[in-house]
Amino acid sequence: GLRNTEYIYGIVVYTGHETKIMLNSVKASSKRSKVEKLMNRQVIYIFVFQIVLCLIASLIYYIQHSSESLNGLYLGDVSMAVGKFFICYFSWLLIFTNFVPISLLVTLEMVKFCQAINITNCLLYTSPSPRDRQKSRMPSSA
Repeated sequence: GLRNTEYIYGIVVYTGHETKIMLNSVKASSKRSKVEKLMNRQVIYIFVFQIVLCLIASLIYYIQHSSESLNGLYLGDVSMAVGKFFICYFSWLLIFTNFVPISLLVTLEMVKFCQAINITNCLLYTSPSPRDRQKSRMPSSA
């Protein structure tokens, strides 16, 4: 059919994600180690735990230390009570910021960097030069 024709007229109908080139393309794989994936998951768990703990702590603090604010709720001053609750919540959030260790992420990157330098400079991991390999194959003249 089309191999023996000199030219053809055509029109592009669809160029979306269902085209042949898009269906054959492979998504890039993740270049993160298992330790990094585990650490990221655990940091998310710690962050969720921190949010829940701050909510509980601010609620308990608000109930214990604001008997005058509870009287204000009966008078219809809800915005002041909500404002005090959020101030208390963010105060607890600042107190508990040490839960998510930023230094852990920096330390992990520094360890990976030092290990890469160590592997690069270590003679045990490098292959011998081609000249050394040829010398080792030659029979000894003893």
